[in-house]
Amino acid sequence: MALMTRNLWLVLLGLALVAGCAGRQATSSAPQAAPAKLAGVSEADRHFQLGAEHLKHGDLDRAVVELKAAIDADPVHRKAYKSLGMVYLRQGQPADAIAAYRKASDLAPNEAEGHADLGSAYMAGGKFADAAGEYRLAIQLSPGNVDNFTSLGAAFDKQGMLPEAIEAYRKAVEMTPRSDARYLPNVLSLANLLYENQIYADAISVYKTALALAPENFGVIETLGKLYLRVENYPAAAEYYEKAVALKPADAQLRYWLATAYTKTGSTDKAIANMDKAVELNPDNPDLYWLLGDLYNRAQRYDDAIGAATKLLAIRPNSAGAYCVWGESLARQGHYAEARAQYQKAVASNDPAWSPYAAKEIEKIERQEQGGRSGK
Repeated sequence: MALMTRNLWLVLLGLALVAGCAGRQATSSAPQAAPAKLAGVSEADRHFQLGAEHLKHGDLDRAVVELKAAIDADPVHRKAYKSLGMVYLRQGQPADAIAAYRKASDLAPNEAEGHADLGSAYMAGGKFADAAGEYRLAIQLSPGNVDNFTSLGAAFDKQGMLPEAIEAYRKAVEMTPRSDARYLPNVLSLANLLYENQIYADAISVYKTALALAPENFGVIETLGKLYLRVENYPAAAEYYEKAVALKPADAQLRYWLATAYTKTGSTDKAIANMDKAVELNPDNPDLYWLLGDLYNRAQRYDDAIGAATKLLAIRPNSAGAYCVWGESLARQGHYAEARAQYQKAVASNDPAWSPYAAKEIEKIERQEQGGRSGK
């Protein structure tokens, strides 16, 4: 059964339609129905080609009809099974896609692409172990195909097989030339897997590889900042958050994390500058005010700390966090009675995040007062 090229077939199809519909005006450029039998073109191939055209135009239901007709005419038409599997995946019918791709693979068991296609259908159907098995077969048949290693890594990851997933992703990275467009995505896939599984040191190393390829990649820069905070390397965290802020200076959340990193390094002035900017960028976020107030207390800028607490109370009345910031400012200055009054307000709020802390601060003030009286 000689298979004509699609362009020649379409020319003949056009001639047949003109001959059979003289005097009728075409209403659509999309394929309508299988043409009459043409010399050199089998019935199965005509249905297959028309199904392919329907698929190209996005008419999936008609594509299914024609591809099934091709299979009815030729039960071993492998390309029809492959295209049918593709259509079913696009329609969100993984079980049908699995059946179609399995038939195509059975007809050409030594073709790596067929096993990879079946693996993708298994993945869509949540059958991750079966998918891994097909990707392994594809790798055996085509060991130089990078995409099969990344797909295998994803299948292992879905099964919680972390060492195997990491090994598959590493292999994909090693096999991909740096000039290949797939190299950076493969590096990021490996880095993300390591990060998600809290293998932070290795994740940092791989993300740095990604950053060398894309120095302005904001997502990588921000993630490195997060990772360095996780491993408590605060100077490095501040370095990467500075880079992130340079790319997105109006991002209040970035300013917050940069301030956090500077706080951990003891660079209180830089922490205050960034937290103050975060408040300016997001003035309706109450959490930023008590954090700023806490930084002011650390810097012994008590009036500024009380000012931050006052602004917080204007946004969130009866805020226990605001009372605690205010109370600490007063206690640090030795105004114990006034400080106790603020802490008592925090206790009365019954805020589980702050009330126990405020109660302990009141006990601390009472001990300080008793110590002062006994020393007289």
